[in-house]
Amino acid sequence: MASPGGSDEAPKGQDPQPSSSSPSSSSSSISRDSNMASKLQNSASLTIQLLQEITDNFSKMQKIGQGAYGTVYKGVHDNGEEIAVKLLHNSIQGTDDEQFKREFENLMRLEHHNIVRLVGYCYETHHKPMMYKGETIYAEETNRALCFEYMRNGSLRMHISEECDGLDWHTRYKIIKGTCEGLKYLHEGFNEPIYHMDLKPDNILLDENMIPKLADFGLSKLYDGEQTMNTQNLVGTIGYLPPEYLFEHLVSKKLDIFSLGVVMTKIIAGPRGPTRRADMTYQEFIDQVHENWRKRLQESLLASQSLEAYCGQVNRCIEMALRCMDTDRHKRPNIVEIINDLNETETAISNELKNVQGHRWRRLDLARIEAPSNQITKRVAVAQGTERASRATRFNWDYTLAQLRAATNGFALEAKIGQGRFRTVYRGKLRNRREVAIKRGESSGLMAYRFQHNENAFWSELDFLSRLRHKYLVSLVGYCVEVDERLLVYDYMKNGALYDHLHPESVIFNNSSSSPVLLSWKLRIKILLDASRGIEYLHTYAVPTIIHRDIKSSNILLDGSWVAHVADFGLSLMGPRESGYSWGAGAAVQHLPMKAARTAGYADPEYYDLHHLTVKSDVYSFGVVMLEALTGKHAIFEAQGGEPMSVVGYAQPSIVAGELGKVLDGRAPEPTVYEVEAIELVAYTALHCVRMEGKDRPFMADIVANLETAFAFCNDCQ
Repeated sequence: MASPGGSDEAPKGQDPQPSSSSPSSSSSSISRDSNMASKLQNSASLTIQLLQEITDNFSKMQKIGQGAYGTVYKGVHDNGEEIAVKLLHNSIQGTDDEQFKREFENLMRLEHHNIVRLVGYCYETHHKPMMYKGETIYAEETNRALCFEYMRNGSLRMHISEECDGLDWHTRYKIIKGTCEGLKYLHEGFNEPIYHMDLKPDNILLDENMIPKLADFGLSKLYDGEQTMNTQNLVGTIGYLPPEYLFEHLVSKKLDIFSLGVVMTKIIAGPRGPTRRADMTYQEFIDQVHENWRKRLQESLLASQSLEAYCGQVNRCIEMALRCMDTDRHKRPNIVEIINDLNETETAISNELKNVQGHRWRRLDLARIEAPSNQITKRVAVAQGTERASRATRFNWDYTLAQLRAATNGFALEAKIGQGRFRTVYRGKLRNRREVAIKRGESSGLMAYRFQHNENAFWSELDFLSRLRHKYLVSLVGYCVEVDERLLVYDYMKNGALYDHLHPESVIFNNSSSSPVLLSWKLRIKILLDASRGIEYLHTYAVPTIIHRDIKSSNILLDGSWVAHVADFGLSLMGPRESGYSWGAGAAVQHLPMKAARTAGYADPEYYDLHHLTVKSDVYSFGVVMLEALTGKHAIFEAQGGEPMSVVGYAQPSIVAGELGKVLDGRAPEPTVYEVEAIELVAYTALHCVRMEGKDRPFMADIVANLETAFAFCNDCQ
């Protein structure tokens, strides 16, 4: 048996073959076969007909991935359960069967929270009639598919960015740690270790909580014992393969470790991380990465002690990543050593945080917070620049009015779940039994004006949602355009809008006190965190940047699992990210709104008064939502004496005075000690969001980081 580095080599020119000579090996093989037999008996066999139904006949709209051996589609069962269906290509019979069998068997034996879970399979052979030399023959056709749990946030590749932008450090570290835990399970969780052989960002999937799961085990192999093998058949992805494999065809655990090092470097330093490392010395690269992260962490961390601890964690991680990429495989650490090192950094951070007396988190320079102004300095009318030429031609998922009428029982009154000034929302069920929400524009009354308003909002929302896919944004299912009818079809949000739960006139709960949102500070903060991530995606990852322009509690929808989704893009525009840009008279811009779109109480004064529109306008609106969630008050409500008051004007003085308890929602339970810290952090973050000048407000990435910290406090109390 070789050491962790591996020294026993198979004869050159042969594929790696597991040894079966030792009694222990034979015993473990019998045990493995017994376990596999049991799992095979309980595995779910799905028909190709069912898979066609839940993927809309493998439509392009349901396609979520493409690989060398197959195409991946999103499937939705009648009960709403989402799965990923990997349909293997039909090319060479023997090759396809081998690929299917290898990945199927690998996944059947794996059970770990950082490994993608197999939920079913399909293997069907039937004969298809066809003409051959003037005669009818029956050609054999085999359908092979593997079905997995659906990963809402897609692959890691979609989320990799440079240090200065994108995912915060806490999320990146969580992905690194989870990936390492998954690899440890493969390497150390069996008597016969499993080598993944193709570890890369495309094969690391992220669930709704950004938990990483290793996927694509079509190239993986199980070995009897810890050995270094020699193979003739090179597999994997160039850029993630070590030199001993490329040039000597040697296979060991250290192949996966090298790939892990490349992945970690890209997570920490962005997609060009390995290239940057090659262009500078070891120490220059370490120093540059450290400095970049120090600058970003200074903007979001809440104490100097924790800053040093987190910077230390960044250093340890990038140093470990480079050790994993050492050209000498014997100098690379094993996966146990890597995880032990990561655990040490977590302990250091925990100890530092305990030293921060009283958890005095980020008091945020309260002297600079200004009271909201009620004076409107000027109103400038500008031309709308929303482009919509030939958008409908992009889609192949349109519905007929008859189909949507049938789905809502003729747009029945009992199917109505929402009403706006110019549109009505209905709950419906499509032919595949998928529950949807259908927004139908109103065409009665002021016909011409209403139709034009609906027309603009319809094409704007269709345009944006057709290009956006994110867990915390409402998903567009389809649309309908017929004569003067304009309808949009969305995923149904079972628990309605955040507004419905915060205010007594809820359309969901006649007795507002029965809403779990009112009964849990943790859930309120979780909803704010989800929504902030959705807005962050619009501001940071969408190309070009998207400004929502109508962030409010009624546009934050909650699904059956209480996950929040940002909705209603009818007023959204593409625009600048930096607050130094302005949309208005004399500004060199691409899009000019006709007027300051707004909802009373949520509108950014800088945008409403001066027509300066940036991403910071959404930040102001979200700050109002945060205060609304903390106080339970409407954005504009009737104060004592019948005078209207904004939630900003109501909450701000008490928060600044350190008397937050006076304005907290009295319907909520008394917060625990840890929840007090969390609520306080949310409140101070909200005050920064509603500063009068956009340049003084934080970016959404900073807000997300603070809400993640607040949510972590709530978890501490359990």
